Amino acid sequence: MRLFMHQVILSFLLVVSISPLIAYGAEDIYGDSIETFGVVSKKTWQEADVKTPDKPLEDSLIRVEVYEMPQYKYYIDEKSLHVSARDNVARYTVVIETPSGVRNVFFEGIRCDKQEYKLYASAINDEPFKKSLSLRWNRIHERGVGAIRHDLFKYYLCSNSIIKDKKRDIIQSLKYPPTDHADDTE
Repeated sequence: MRLFMHQVILSFLLVVSISPLIAYGAEDIYGDSIETFGVVSKKTWQEADVKTPDKPLEDSLIRVEVYEMPQYKYYIDEKSLHVSARDNVARYTVVIETPSGVRNVFFEGIRCDKQEYKLYASAINDEPFKKSLSLRWNRIHERGVGAIRHDLFKYYLCSNSIIKDKKRDIIQSLKYPPTDHADDTE
């Protein structure tokens, strides 16, 4: 029994003594630094190169219900949807149609691990895309016209802060949304 306790104590001391060495330079699966035991790795998150897609064609638009803003019609362009596990960002073109018929078109990305979005380019109706003047990441909010981002983040693109890795699965869930989706809005 005494020998067993001695081995347990030695094992514990060994683990405690090398833990800071293991934690040094720790990073998550996307390359973001993780602070562990007061040590921060020097490797930081790097966004993938982004190319603005062509504006969507009518036959590639998938209607998405956004229960927070029922007066608007929301569409996701299936052809522009791109998931990048490398930087944990899902990029897509969204069309938001106002009650008067004006179509606002946005090429955006959602970063699943930070619950943030970035607007890369925008257009109105048939105009060509114009690059965004501000290329910073913004917090996703549940309410207002931007509620589509929250719904995309929560129901379609991300799972436990990790991007869903299969485009076809995301498209399938956009076309056939989860049945509990509307129940969550209350």
